[in-house]
Amino acid sequence: IKSLLVCGLLALTSSAFAQTVDFTFNDVVITPGETADLNVAFAVDGVEADLAGWQMTLYLPEGIEIATTYDEDMEEDVPAIVLNSSVHKGGHSADVKNTSDGGKLILVSGGTKTVSMKAKSGDLCVITLKALDTFTGSTTATVKKIAVADKNGKQYNAAADASFVVTDNATGINSLNADNSNEPAFNLAGQQVGKNYKGIVVKNGKKTLDD
Repeated sequence: IKSLLVCGLLALTSSAFAQTVDFTFNDVVITPGETADLNVAFAVDGVEADLAGWQMTLYLPEGIEIATTYDEDMEEDVPAIVLNSSVHKGGHSADVKNTSDGGKLILVSGGTKTVSMKAKSGDLCVITLKALDTFTGSTTATVKKIAVADKNGKQYNAAADASFVVTDNATGINSLNADNSNEPAFNLAGQQVGKNYKGIVVKNGKKTLDD
């Protein structure tokens, strides 16, 4: 049954459906040689659905990879992907496969199609990314082939590809001081702040450092 689910998910992008699934991702600032978290959130057309599994393909910048962690039970390294347990209730697991075009296919499924996860808009998982020592600059990563399937076989595909920005720590710090425009400013809690506010703010969709 699991193999049937896997095959079904891999074929999701070949069809179009009235209802869609939206995945969102945070921009990542990462120090070369270290790790940082990529948070994945989702919504399925504003409705709830019992989902059996989901997939997406990450196209990461050169020098960025999915980190691994040691699994004592399996006695091997596994991808560092933490599934939200309040959504994934059926012993779901995440597999990562290399695609022929250089992507990383992330495929999440459970033991059977009748063991589902309850889909509500919110956090889906956290993926730990690792930067090689050679990684520099700021690059956009793309996410394609986003799809989910419910336990009854109904399929939901993304309306469009998604993206997020990966920036090395030094470039990220420099960019914080780059925007001194008169655009409205907001703190990290989403509250609008005045020109005398000190700290990291968001202006015109970009993080800046006012000091």
